[in-house]
Amino acid sequence: IMGQIDQKFIVSFSRTQVEGASCVSIFLFDQHACHERVRLEDLLSKNLAENGIVSEFIENYVELELRVISSHCLENFLNWIRKLGFEIRIDSEKYYLVKAPRFLVHKIENKESIFLSKVNRVIESELDKSYKQKQNAAKYQLNWSSIPLELMDLFNTEACRGAIKFGDKLSIDKCKELIEKLSSCKLPFSCAHGRPTVVPIKQIKKPNLKKL
Repeated sequence: IMGQIDQKFIVSFSRTQVEGASCVSIFLFDQHACHERVRLEDLLSKNLAENGIVSEFIENYVELELRVISSHCLENFLNWIRKLGFEIRIDSEKYYLVKAPRFLVHKIENKESIFLSKVNRVIESELDKSYKQKQNAAKYQLNWSSIPLELMDLFNTEACRGAIKFGDKLSIDKCKELIEKLSSCKLPFSCAHGRPTVVPIKQIKKPNLKKL
């Protein structure tokens, strides 16, 4: 790791052999994209348990804007949504969110509109699917690849909002720490939204290594 450029990118180089000759490849790491990827995988590992997404009770229940759920799919829908970390209480044909994924509870309690609207969208989308699909929710295994896209968008948003931004100054030690964490990720080459974390910018044959 060589350091930071313009408080946006981390510069790194690696020594290789090309056709028997010494070669140095130089790479640029996008510091925001790298940290977003690290945060996303950390969020997923901490919030996805064997029986579903880890949830917590919401201090003040939130009323959801859902159409009336048909009785024939109600039980399966509630079981499935519980796996996703949401628990719904029904009272006089009104639907209240009483539990949510742990990483969202504070956002919901603070009534952060971007998260509230996305939560409602997740539940609406899963309700639509419950009418079309007859799968047994209790037997369905949830893993990283099977998290619904709408819910994954909430993970992505949380990972992005707390990530290092362009303009944040990083010490050489922080740069090294970030790239080391990125190297341990399952999908290290793109951020939560698909932006590349690293690009090769130059390959130097027979370099003067003392100058690097």
